[in-house]
Amino acid sequence: MPTVLRDLTTAASRGSLKGGGARTLGATLSTSGATATTILSIPIPLNTCASISAQVVGFKSDYSAGFSGDLIAGVRRGSSGNVASLGSATARGIEDSAGTPAVSIAVDTTNQLAQVQVAGVAAETWVWEASVTYILG
Repeated sequence: MPTVLRDLTTAASRGSLKGGGARTLGATLSTSGATATTILSIPIPLNTCASISAQVVGFKSDYSAGFSGDLIAGVRRGSSGNVASLGSATARGIEDSAGTPAVSIAVDTTNQLAQVQVAGVAAETWVWEASVTYILG
């Protein structure tokens, strides 16, 4: 089970949530395996299209391995439907570990969320920092 090391914070905000500019959120998370774990969630209202950009850094708890990556994704939600991805997200990462740490996006159609997720390495504790900027239109 992941441990949230600090609450989500709004680092910068301009205007309203929809049509008013970008919002940036930050989060820290500790993981102890290779399972994709949500580090940040963005609620997607009805009749909305969103652009999401994430920058993520992760490191093994003893600093013997690390990951740096980014993600660009889009999601939408119609007037009566569920949140859906706009095709495939673009994720890039560089790392020097024995596994394949990664950043990805998922959609939660039960709670209507876009979720930025991170995955560490099996049997290792990793600490993650994420900065996610999104625009709702």
